[in-house]
Amino acid sequence: MTDPTAPGRLGRDGLNEHVHNYFVTTFARGGLLNLTLFILFHIQLVKILLRSDLGINSLSIVIPCLFMSSFDVTMDGVQFPLIYYFSLVTLLIKNIKI
Repeated sequence: MTDPTAPGRLGRDGLNEHVHNYFVTTFARGGLLNLTLFILFHIQLVKILLRSDLGINSLSIVIPCLFMSSFDVTMDGVQFPLIYYFSLVTLLIKNIKI
């Protein structure tokens, strides 16, 4: 699958390389600024989840997903990120302390 004229896992331009790590892929595609914003986003997300009624139980959702994405290309697809982030938002809406 290294022939860029044959579309496949490399994409149509042949530049779609995966290192099977969500954080390294984020850094490679967007640089240090993108990685910093990405990490800050997830830190804020965890802080919000910890302040909700879920408390420490929310980490049982976030940590396994981010750990799994460190070894696989799950977040590079369409379905997994949508399910992951929509699930977190749904949990927040239903369990947030007001």
